[in-house]
This record gives sequence, structure tokens and C-alpha cells, in this order.
Amino acid sequence: MSQFRAAPWPTSLKVISLLATAVLAGVGWATWRVIPRGTRVPFAETFGTVVSTLPPLILVVALLFVVTGYEVGPSELRIRRLLWSTRVRLDGLSRAWADP
Repeated sequence: MSQFRAAPWPTSLKVISLLATAVLAGVGWATWRVIPRGTRVPFAETFGTVVSTLPPLILVVALLFVVTGYEVGPSELRIRRLLWSTRVRLDGLSRAWADP
């Protein structure tokens, strides 16, 4: 199997990823700060905690899907991610071309 590294990220993708990370972290922090504490409605604190953990959770799950490389064999393409690999069968493939 031939192994290939993942393509380098262009500057625009790095900037957008950094901004999206900052937004998710900022929204998580802001919602954490506005959680009503010590009220007579315990559901409000629980609901606020759940809502404030969603943006960081989205960030962590998205990071798991980062492609780290590829492996190409005679009958399959394997896409390597941080914790697992995805296999794509190439049995019915009749042709391929580069399309930049």
C-alpha cells in the first residue's frame, strides 16, 4: 500500500478554522457565564450547563475528523483520521482523473 500525507491546509482554511474555534470557545464561555445559579429552579442550572458544553463538544468531535493521511492499495483507499481509518472499496472504479 502506498502512503500519502494529508494535503497542506491553505491559509484561508487555517484562518476560518481559527475563527470557528474562537467562536465555539467564546459561545461556550459566554453561556457558562450566564447560567443562573442558586435559583429555585434547578432545571435552569442543569439546562444552562448542558447548553454551555455543546459548543466545546462540537469542537472536539470536529477535530476527530481531521484527515492525517491516505493509503492507496490495489483494491481500496484508506483515509486515516486521528482515531480511525475509513476504507473505500475501489472494485468498481473504471477511471480517475485530477481535477484541481
